[in-house]
Amino acid sequence: MGVLLSIVLTLHNSVDDVTLIRRNIAAMKSSRMELVIIDDGSSDGTQNHLDGLAALWDRTKILRNTASVGVARARNYALSHVSGEYVWFVDSDDEWNAETALKALAKGQGADVVVARAQIVEGKQTRCLNPPPGRRLYGGSDMFEFLAHGAIHGYLWDKLFRRSILGKDPFAPLTSQSDFTGVIRVADKCPTLAGVDFLIYVHRLRRGSITQSKNPNLDNLVLCFELFQSMHERHNVSKNLVRYFSVWFVAIPAAFTPSRNGAPRETVVKGIRLAKALLRITALTSTWRYSKATFVRASIVRLAGPLVPSFYLTARRIKGVNIDK
Repeated sequence: MGVLLSIVLTLHNSVDDVTLIRRNIAAMKSSRMELVIIDDGSSDGTQNHLDGLAALWDRTKILRNTASVGVARARNYALSHVSGEYVWFVDSDDEWNAETALKALAKGQGADVVVARAQIVEGKQTRCLNPPPGRRLYGGSDMFEFLAHGAIHGYLWDKLFRRSILGKDPFAPLTSQSDFTGVIRVADKCPTLAGVDFLIYVHRLRRGSITQSKNPNLDNLVLCFELFQSMHERHNVSKNLVRYFSVWFVAIPAAFTPSRNGAPRETVVKGIRLAKALLRITALTSTWRYSKATFVRASIVRLAGPLVPSFYLTARRIKGVNIDK
């Protein structure tokens, strides 16, 4: 039988993750999977482990970039080498279960995109990302609306994509948020989508990761919003929902992320200014109808202004308060 699922694993200076990678590969059993490993110009000795990783699974392809081109370009390049009907993008420093991913596909009703359950672990806190209810097959503009509402996120690792729906070079070469550009471009094609309540991935937030960067590129949030905005009319997304998306996807992360990550003062100030500029043109009452929690966080940003960093960091220290959720 042919390859059903291609697992794309991108490496860059991942020598410390080799033990975890080996454990994830060792759990693979089905011959209907292939592993595509691309080393994106590592300089820490990662490349010395590639042959050993390939030996763990018969259907493994090793790709090498002599210099780093970034995760987005590396994934786009890897896509040209996959053989599977579906593609799953995984990271080197996380836990993933390929056998459960295959079970999710089997329950996915032949959908173009199968969204499964994942967990995000930060210290002692675990947050679950739940898929849309799996009672029916979604289609048309449903995936686009799920993204607008935040019912599904821009992460790649909780989604199994039909290879044909990804097209060529779906990921924009951004230093962050490139995942989202690929997901929104898929959503724009009105794919069929199924939600499956199988836990396939555990993402651990670690120092040094893109999401924990002390110099987050806030402009990438704006670029992603502009991409979303350029497509929304094709999907009959209301202006109020577009405004809500700008609040939860751009304004609140711009205001909170630099403070959370200990960014330089100029980045913190830039984030607050960006957030307040968006919130000045957004009626918060429209946010209330979609999410009361988002309304509260947006109100804090609008009212606290330059005091946002102090307020945010204090709230994070209060037991039982999850201002990030």
